[in-house]
Amino acid sequence: FEGYWDQMFASIKNQEKLLSDARNFGRYLAQLTPEAVEFMQGIAKGAAPELAKSTYAKIGNDYDKILIINHYFACRRTTYTQYKWPGTVAAMPVDMALVEESELPACSGVVVIGKLDGPTKDRTTIHGGTRDQVFFPQLYEVTYTTSPSDPNANRIWTIASAGEIGGQMVGNDKGVIVTGYAGGNAKSIFAFGIEWNIGCWYGASFADTAQEAADILTKGRPGFIEKTGNKMVQPAWGINWLISDLTDAKVVETVPGRYAVRSIGDFGEENFLVCTNHCTATWSYDDNHVRSTIPMVDYGPETGSYSGLSVSGTRYWTQFWNVKYNYGKIDVNMVIDWYRGHYYISKDGVRVDNIWDNTYGWVPANLKSASVCRHQSGVPDTMKGTTTDAKVGVAQNLAFYFTKGRGHDWEGPWDLLSLKNIP
Repeated sequence: FEGYWDQMFASIKNQEKLLSDARNFGRYLAQLTPEAVEFMQGIAKGAAPELAKSTYAKIGNDYDKILIINHYFACRRTTYTQYKWPGTVAAMPVDMALVEESELPACSGVVVIGKLDGPTKDRTTIHGGTRDQVFFPQLYEVTYTTSPSDPNANRIWTIASAGEIGGQMVGNDKGVIVTGYAGGNAKSIFAFGIEWNIGCWYGASFADTAQEAADILTKGRPGFIEKTGNKMVQPAWGINWLISDLTDAKVVETVPGRYAVRSIGDFGEENFLVCTNHCTATWSYDDNHVRSTIPMVDYGPETGSYSGLSVSGTRYWTQFWNVKYNYGKIDVNMVIDWYRGHYYISKDGVRVDNIWDNTYGWVPANLKSASVCRHQSGVPDTMKGTTTDAKVGVAQNLAFYFTKGRGHDWEGPWDLLSLKNIP
């Protein structure tokens, strides 16, 4: 908890605001998905002996601390323009210090669909994603599976920073996998809504198909969304979710008050989808689910300095062309190798291995933070980030391959867990 609190307080510099904002996020969750609140309360209860040893044990209660960990990025964005609807509360104003680029999220995802004459040689559906953040405290991770008492509930797997209910990838026993990404934040809008990692958990916990997960993450579940006072599931800030099942994939691009759902083929994909940290949809829906010509691209283009995500486009096109150039030959080992890559592929399909640095000359692309295996920009390697874990899920096998830390640094085979093999 100390690592999260120190970084957040360095930005917000107001204990009362951090606690108040975390509790407001918790109130929204209690309306939208009370199961998430119950899970967090259980974590708080189990972690109580260790939290009591914390330097900051007297800050809030144990549940407050778990709320803060689960809303680490959201709580740092409550100085932006707030999107409100009837019944929501206003955020406390505060002057925020600038956040270092290395502390901002930037993740890369790809899905290839298994089918006859499809992109994978063994007809499996493969979903890859990275969590690109700082090594401390996010590298203190756990992986877990659930055993719900309800026989109709989904069993899930994830790797997450300790205290989080969901990580960057959450998969279930129906073959649905959800990965989360920083999204359209060019306009710097926030709301007391759902955080990205909780959204991964939410979609995988309650959906049996990719389309159902996309609906849950935008329209909510009947009987719960009504309690929020708004027809749309409000994100805490600009967030993207990449979702897949055995035969289909979707991307949800959402900002407070607006969203779009991308499908395979919308932008030249053939049996695959790619998602990084910008928006590509040229349309959107408002919070009454009315379609408009307002493009999601306006909220987060692929180039620009917003949120420090200036290389989102290079990672997007790298995975796009990785699929195109290897169509029909892809397997899980190849996708794992993509997440070890220290190159990028430009929008026009040209591979780039080195980038010019005015001090050091030509340096590997990863040292400029441009590759899918993302490093904090710096020469020599700073070893401070940013890929804290890489994951590749295979839907048909309910199998999840994963690392702790950057894919290129991992020695030997990636760790593997299959929900088919868990009693």
